Parts: sequence; C-alpha cells; structure tokens
Amino acid sequence: MTLADYPAVTMGPPKASLILQPGLLAPGLERYQVPGSGAALIEIDAGDRVTIRNLEGGQACELVSFDAQGRTD
Repeated sequence: MTLADYPAVTMGPPKASLILQPGLLAPGLERYQVPGSGAALIEIDAGDRVTIRNLEGGQACELVSFDAQGRTD
C-alpha cells in the first residue's frame, strides 16, 4: 500500500457540525451546539430531559446542575 491508497486528510481542528435536514424542531424541543472547549448555560425546569450527543468525538463533556439558589448537588 502507498499513501495514495488512503483518503485525503485535512489537517487542523474539526469543522463545525452541520444541520443535515433543516426544518422546524418539534414543539418543546430545543437544540444547542457547544463548540469544543466551550460552555453553555441553559435553564431547565423539573421534568425536562437533557440528551447530550457527541457526534464528532474527541471532546470531554461535563454537566453540572444548580438549583434556584445557585447550589450544586
């Protein structure tokens, strides 16, 4: 095998995610994209569900919650 047998590689950081099928989200559904080394502060209410998806890999994720008084559990 030679280098020509391998797919081309683009050096540098990964490219931003793309929305493959644009359109409206279902009622009550929200989507947030957080860049690598980034952060997002999102208010959630009792009964809300949170799903974290790492489609590109290579980044750790930390989820921290606080109550209304700013205390963490």
